[in-house]
Amino acid sequence: MDPHGGRPRTLLGTLGSAATWPTGIWRLASEARHLDARDVGGPEHSALLLGCTPGPRLRRRADVAAALVISERAGRVVVSGAGEAVPAANQLRFRGVPEGRIVLEPHARSTWDNLRLARPFLGPGPVWIVSDRWHLPRAMAMARRLDYTPLPAPVNEEPQRLAYASGLAREVGAVLRAALLDRL
Repeated sequence: MDPHGGRPRTLLGTLGSAATWPTGIWRLASEARHLDARDVGGPEHSALLLGCTPGPRLRRRADVAAALVISERAGRVVVSGAGEAVPAANQLRFRGVPEGRIVLEPHARSTWDNLRLARPFLGPGPVWIVSDRWHLPRAMAMARRLDYTPLPAPVNEEPQRLAYASGLAREVGAVLRAALLDRL
């Protein structure tokens, strides 16, 4: 039985779910591409900036999270990730996000941990999930699994197609692993 109270999970069912991911990824990426953050959100919403290696990708995620807070589409931003939360918070401050609207969660080492460990810091309303387009489908599915009401907040496209393709290829393995661990 599913530990979250849902239907029984089997290896075949999990692999079947994983087999439908290409369609789900395409659908979510299309939805995320057309979502305009100015049309949704408010101070009762939170943004969860999912950590990644400090560098250009983390800066792009900080751009999106800062825009959500500054435009009042989110009341706070939780930055999550071991070794990533502090640099992300610094990027948010640099972009004008007030200190009182930034919350650090510095222990997460995976997307699942980001979502699970950030939970106590997020408000009761919907949560913006800030990440790369190729990562959002899995992050959104995991968020739903943990009973979030997630909203996609995709970063701008990778400036280099090779970096985007590399992230997408890595994500295929991550999706299969998450499905096998019953996290989708």
